Amino acid sequence: MRRQHSSLPATPSRTDIKTTKVIIDAAEAFDIIVHDHVSIGWDGRQTARG
Repeated sequence: MRRQHSSLPATPSRTDIKTTKVIIDAAEAFDIIVHDHVSIGWDGRQTARG
């Protein structure tokens, strides 16, 4: 997954984190694995994996 907000920093918000968890849970029902969530912002990028 990725999120791009060129006017915001790449650091994920609490809403981004909650939404990611909801999507991961929903994807599991279809045997889809979410490997990472990359946020792209004006200050670069950040990955949920570290």
